[in-house]
Amino acid sequence: MDLFGIVLWVRKRRWIGYAIALIAPLVGIFARFVIGGVLAGFPFVTFFPPILLAAVFGGRVPGAISTVLCGLLADYFLIEPRGFRLPWPAGWAGMAAFFLVAATMIGFIDFAVLAGARLTKATELLRTLNGKLEERVADRTRELTKITAQLRDEIRIKEAAETQLRQMQRMQAIGQLTSGIAHDFNNMLSIVIGSLDIASRRLNQGRADIGGLIENAMSGAKRAATLTHQLLAFSRRQPLAPVVIDVNALVSNLSEMLRRTLGENIELECVLSGGLWRTSVDPGQLENAILNLVLNSRDAMPNGGKLTIETQNAYLDDTYAEAHPEVIAGQYVMIAITDIGTGMPPEIAAAAFEPFFTTKVEGQGTGLGLEAYPVVPC
Repeated sequence: MDLFGIVLWVRKRRWIGYAIALIAPLVGIFARFVIGGVLAGFPFVTFFPPILLAAVFGGRVPGAISTVLCGLLADYFLIEPRGFRLPWPAGWAGMAAFFLVAATMIGFIDFAVLAGARLTKATELLRTLNGKLEERVADRTRELTKITAQLRDEIRIKEAAETQLRQMQRMQAIGQLTSGIAHDFNNMLSIVIGSLDIASRRLNQGRADIGGLIENAMSGAKRAATLTHQLLAFSRRQPLAPVVIDVNALVSNLSEMLRRTLGENIELECVLSGGLWRTSVDPGQLENAILNLVLNSRDAMPNGGKLTIETQNAYLDDTYAEAHPEVIAGQYVMIAITDIGTGMPPEIAAAAFEPFFTTKVEGQGTGLGLEAYPVVPC
């Protein structure tokens, strides 16, 4: 406990303050007798410490009591003529000044102690509130930590479920793909095997008219080779054969076939940019990509609509390349295929470039996801 704490503790016990008010003046007069004539002419000097002590530990009333007792003791023992009598004007002036100084000192001391007490009480209240606030913050932090952990668990469960769902979709797409491939290969092999079987029997009969049968077998084998070629391209195991071409010419050559493919209820418009840069690309793969995108657009407009194929020069700067690590900064040719169809919801668009992803129902084709081929700037 500090000195101010002791003062407050004594003030709560009033009898101690009154005892100090009675004892302190006696100590003051005793000290004056011990000192002797050193302080002659200053009758009130030794009484200010007792008044100060009584005012600090007792308050206004004990301070006032101590002041009166000190004044009486000074008048009786120290002011000429000694004894309790009416002093001369000089004595009255000294006594009035003594009481005025003592009253002022008691007032300041009591005000300071009371202000300190209020400040101490406010500090304790603030400390208590701060402690409660810290407890509430700690409780809230524990609650938030618990909620955060629960949310993380839920997110992990959701991500695991989404991963499992995507895996199931991939497996379903692979099943559709393998089923279609097996059916196509069976048809092609049936042509090859049937033609060769008939040719073999004719040769055994000594007949030489097998040219048509061999052509049929070759046709089936070529179709099988074409299918294998497409599968290798899809799996990215077929090396690309890029050549420098005019993309505008390629799109123009495709437009007539695309119009026949789209049908009469879909309007095809080609917006070809003038001064288009020549492009290093595999023409067959580019044609295949444009055809597949156009077919997807056709399926998205079952009631008809408009489809636009646009070409334009594009420069991808370093800022764009930093945001899209799959590309290299440089000069490119853009081919934009736009339709007014139903479009893709966000969850479908997010999976559009995943291999084997499809939204096609069985019997409407594989509709595999778009492959993101690496690009090389011109």
